[in-house]
Amino acid sequence: MSRTLDSSEMPSDPAASTAHVALSSMIDSGRSFSGQERNCVFLNTRDGRFANLSAGSGLDFPDDGRALAVCDWDQDGDLDLWISNRNAPRLRLLLNEGNRKNHFLSLRLRGNGTSVNRDAIGARVELIPGSKSPYRLVRSLRGGEGFLAQSSKWLHFGLGEETDIAGIRVRWPDGTMESFPGVAVDRRYLLLQATGTPQPITAGKRAIALTPGPQEPSPSSVRARIPVVTHLRAPRLNVRNRQGQPALGKQPLLLNLWATWCAPCLEELGHLRDRASDLRTAGLQVLALSVDDLDPSTAGDPSRVTNGLGFPFPSGRATAPLVAAFQQFHDNLVGLNRPLPVPTSFLIGSDGHISVIYKGPLDVDQLLQDLTHSEGSVDERLRRAAQLPGSQVAHPLVVRSRLTQESSSQFRYGVARRAGSDPEGAAYYLSAARRLDPSYAPPAKELASLHLAQSRWQDAQEELRAYLQLEPDDAIAHHEMALLQSRLGKAEDARRHFESALRLNPDDNRIHFQFAAFLAPGDPASAVSTYRDGLRRWPDNRFASNNLAWLLATHPHADIRNPAESLEIALELDRKSGSRIPNLLDTLAAAQAATGDFDSAAANARKALALPQTPQNKQLEAGLKARLNLYLEGKPYLETATGE
Repeated sequence: MSRTLDSSEMPSDPAASTAHVALSSMIDSGRSFSGQERNCVFLNTRDGRFANLSAGSGLDFPDDGRALAVCDWDQDGDLDLWISNRNAPRLRLLLNEGNRKNHFLSLRLRGNGTSVNRDAIGARVELIPGSKSPYRLVRSLRGGEGFLAQSSKWLHFGLGEETDIAGIRVRWPDGTMESFPGVAVDRRYLLLQATGTPQPITAGKRAIALTPGPQEPSPSSVRARIPVVTHLRAPRLNVRNRQGQPALGKQPLLLNLWATWCAPCLEELGHLRDRASDLRTAGLQVLALSVDDLDPSTAGDPSRVTNGLGFPFPSGRATAPLVAAFQQFHDNLVGLNRPLPVPTSFLIGSDGHISVIYKGPLDVDQLLQDLTHSEGSVDERLRRAAQLPGSQVAHPLVVRSRLTQESSSQFRYGVARRAGSDPEGAAYYLSAARRLDPSYAPPAKELASLHLAQSRWQDAQEELRAYLQLEPDDAIAHHEMALLQSRLGKAEDARRHFESALRLNPDDNRIHFQFAAFLAPGDPASAVSTYRDGLRRWPDNRFASNNLAWLLATHPHADIRNPAESLEIALELDRKSGSRIPNLLDTLAAAQAATGDFDSAAANARKALALPQTPQNKQLEAGLKARLNLYLEGKPYLETATGE
């Protein structure tokens, strides 16, 4: 009865961030990132604090704001704002009509085009005001500001009441410094690198006059064709004819969801009927499923409709789980999740993957052109799915990025299938992710975890090994591999991975004590030392304390045994547990017998046997009875030399 490593206790990965899941769900459902929080404006009060001017500024719109670009749009010497939003209104121009008495200076920089880029991005400009102000004003020319924004490349200095400028210094991106004297307030200048002379620029009038007005939403379309790039398997459709034989073969399939009360649906069924010969010649099967049963208040008689139309393809009624499954496919593939309209059709390739989604009435000629869309590589599907004609960037980094993105999509869907208690589906998508991009690490780790849960030890070992080649500093993965190698009887490999896990995460007491338990059979001296080191850091670990006490009481070699220390540990454990835990009583009895107190050992063994029997206690019962007999004979219990 060796107290060694329980290798079935596999560490599990932390759950995916609930906040990330919630945010993704909000975005997919069309909700705002911010929840329509109002915009905020803060004024630097130059004393280390900021004043909230949001309401007084007039900028506190309840928009879902995104990008903010700053420029002097009307060229009146103050800064105006362009704001874009995620929702309507998509664009706002806010003109600054504040104090017109203050002064300004605007500078445009131009690099030499050799050591410095022509736009002078990265230049730093310092303005030294005259005697009235103690402050030096500094601006940097940046290629992009904030989120999805690029402000004007004019550097604007607000001067307040200052009317004198002592000097301008420019630090160009190549490190050279240059001064530009002789600038005046309320002017615009071009600063050319290596000239030292500012060139005045006269503000011109804009040719385009902008007038404010409400923005009309883009007209919505009743049709959408969504070519699918990511290979997702359609649900299995067990459709049989009246003779009970399968009604569908291995050819591509168009699944059409329709309703009796939907006029466009009936028109579409008619088009499919009229083109039946073309569809069959192309090798396309059609299955029309009515969704009438999902809403009994509007349900009609689908059979009467299809018979009246002379619909030549199989038809039936869609169940709620089937529609929900296809809705889930749609939501995983389409960024903005909305309930599927009717009609909606799914083109399923001969390989079982969803190929194209048609929302609203479809075009039969387009359908026939789409029959081979799911074939070929990710790049080929991506090219066919593009909304605009063109060519793909063929650089190896870009190609690799596309494969990684597709692998990530398959990985996420595999994780979702596992969370949905579909291990077969999870394995399918995780394996697909591994094939697409073997250098993308997360699918290997998740697949290893799935194999561990299914007791597929060799498969788990293969995936963990692949993962650790990509992520050698993952302590959790080394821990999992150590436990797995221990289970497989590979002691040296297990030890190596335990040591790596502890090196990477020395503060994990579970790794520490499981390593000690692993060492006990083959290297008991190291096990004792490891237990003692750990218990100095984590003295309340009952599992480790009990294992150490057992090892010190029952090891067959005298140089390992320490009955006095074992008894001290076991008595403290028994006191804290109230003499109600059979395992601890068993250890206490062994420690007492090791010190020669056989009467107390027998009494505690009997006490352990008298406790209510649980499945765990049942496993102890036979061993306890055998040890009790030894104690009654005045003999201590010692483990065998092999630790078994």
